[in-house]
Amino acid sequence: MIKRAQPLGVVCGSPYMSELQAEQLAPISEWTPEYVLSLPKDEFDWLDFKRSDWLTLDAECLDSLSRYLSAWANYDGGYLIIGIEVGGAQLKADSGVDLTQKGGLKDWLEDKLPILVDDPLPQIGVASIPHRQEAHRGFVVIHVPASDRAPHQARNHRFYTRVGSKLQPLSKRAILDIINRQKYPRVRSPQRLCDPAG
Repeated sequence: MIKRAQPLGVVCGSPYMSELQAEQLAPISEWTPEYVLSLPKDEFDWLDFKRSDWLTLDAECLDSLSRYLSAWANYDGGYLIIGIEVGGAQLKADSGVDLTQKGGLKDWLEDKLPILVDDPLPQIGVASIPHRQEAHRGFVVIHVPASDRAPHQARNHRFYTRVGSKLQPLSKRAILDIINRQKYPRVRSPQRLCDPAG
C-alpha cells in the first residue's frame, strides 16, 4: 500500500498504474509538486485534474465545485487537483493557482467548500502546494472523503455521483440507496471470500 509522499513512479514502478486506488495515496499534507506530477495522468472515479484558470471562484466555479463535492461525498470520496496542464502524455504543472487570493486560498476554501452542499460536509481536506520556483503560485488539492452524512445535495438542488471521468445526477432510487446505507451499511473486507468447493 502506497503511503509515503514520494513520487508514485518510484513506489509503483510506473506513474500510470491503472490499479492505483485512492486509499493508496499519502495524506495530502505530505504531497509535494513532484508527488502531484507523479500521479496517473488519467482521470478516474476518484481523481480529476483542472487547469489553474478553472478556479475562478465565481458563482459558476462554485456551482461546479458543489457538484464535485456532492458526487465524491455521496460515494467513495475523491481528489480534485487544480494547476495541471490537461491533455498531455504526462502530467505537467501549468502557471499555477494564485495561493494568496482571498487572503489565503487554503483557509478560504476550507471555510467555503463544506457549505457548498446540503447537508454541509463533516470533513474536507485542502492543500496548497507551492511551485518550487514561485512560492505564491502552485497546486490546490481538494480531498473529499466519503461522508457518513450522505446524501449531499449540490447548489443546483441535485445529488451527484462520479462515473469514470464524468459527474452524473443521481436517480431517486440511488438517493434512497444512499439513505438506507445508514440503516444497512456497506461492509468491506480486505480479504476475498472463495468458494470452498472450487
